[in-house]
Amino acid sequence: MMCRSEIFTRPLSLLLLTIFLIACSSGGDGGAPSGGTSGTPDPQPEILTGVFLDSLVSGVNYRTETQSGMTNTNGEFNYINSEHVAFSIDGIVLGATQAGPVVTPLMLVDGAMDATDPRVINIVRLLMTLDSDGNPGNGIEIPALAHTAATGLTVDFASAAFATDVQALVDAVKGPGTQLVDAGSAQNHFNTSLKTSWGTMTWGADCWNQVCQESN
Repeated sequence: MMCRSEIFTRPLSLLLLTIFLIACSSGGDGGAPSGGTSGTPDPQPEILTGVFLDSLVSGVNYRTETQSGMTNTNGEFNYINSEHVAFSIDGIVLGATQAGPVVTPLMLVDGAMDATDPRVINIVRLLMTLDSDGNPGNGIEIPALAHTAATGLTVDFASAAFATDVQALVDAVKGPGTQLVDAGSAQNHFNTSLKTSWGTMTWGADCWNQVCQESN
């Protein structure tokens, strides 16, 4: 006849043995990490480098889903494949597009087909006018003062009053009475810059064809 202590001790021992066996069968070495069965952590996505081009544009803010900062002296920004990128001068949003090896003002304007689009030209006009040394041929550098002066400012690049709307900003950065670069000069500069920097390029399928071909 079993005593009361044996009646309660045996089931408890069986339960502990069962837990031990289950633990062993799931991997006595501690099991594989949740990231994968091989024990190797999931790889981090590759951070790529693109260029913002209207000449090389430095000193503008950029932001993607995971990256942010300011374009460097080579006009470079960081992104991860399949992300979008937006560029701004403090409160002035220049536009956004699919991030890639090269981004131009044309790509920032939804529905723009070529460099004659007034919205594209107005972006180029503003960048050229704010350039630190006034010589966009050697690159365009947006100074820190432009960001300060643009704090809280929004600009409609499609507005017929665009030139008037940005005049106070231009005066603050370049001095009173400074004229905004005219549309014809901006268009010529933009076209010339693309040809001299990247060879003959044509626009299509939401990408400069030469860049699309090189990245495939």
